[in-house]
Amino acid sequence: MTVDAVITIVDDELELEFNLGLRIVFEDKGDWELTFPQKCEGEASYKVLMRELLFADDAALTSHSEEGLHHLVDKLSHACKEFGLTISLRKTSILPQGAESPPGITIDNTELEVVDTCTDLGSTMSSALSLDDEISSRIAKASTVMTKLNKRVWKNDLLSDKTKLCVYQACVLSILYVSESWTTYARQERRLTGFHLRCLRRQLLIRWQDRVSNAEVLECAVLLSMY
Repeated sequence: MTVDAVITIVDDELELEFNLGLRIVFEDKGDWELTFPQKCEGEASYKVLMRELLFADDAALTSHSEEGLHHLVDKLSHACKEFGLTISLRKTSILPQGAESPPGITIDNTELEVVDTCTDLGSTMSSALSLDDEISSRIAKASTVMTKLNKRVWKNDLLSDKTKLCVYQACVLSILYVSESWTTYARQERRLTGFHLRCLRRQLLIRWQDRVSNAEVLECAVLLSMY
């Protein structure tokens, strides 16, 4: 949910009663560390309780249950009033994932809008628990950049292939780099890889009639596959 300002209030008694937040279990591969982790007994993993995700004056509250989310929203609303802050109800919405029915959450007797998709910090989240919407959005943005640079870069005979590939990495491929943190299905990986290879073939002027394999395209571009 989006607010004008956020004040984090910790209430141990309320946490113990409702176990507010979203519990995330991370697998420990030994290549990174968490701050104040809670180790799961007998397992090489960490358990973390996440209540809110904050960025500037935006916040996302998370909960496994409608009751837990209701109490988190109430605490946030109360805290904002105590400090003279105002929650923007127009920009505040609820995104249920895996819920049997839409939750009814209110602030000051105003029921918050329930949405199927939400875009925050450039990422698209979906109630369908799928990355398809996010992948479509990322590919669309990358395609738009490819089109805008068509005349100035890709068809510019004054630029070398090396320079064009550097521009591609900086302006187009960077939009898809976030996919490294996704848990993807094989079909989604094929979709991202296919877009990546089509862009490279376009830059290197390789047509399908040339019968050049994907491995050869990557070798010519001196780039790796998406997956």
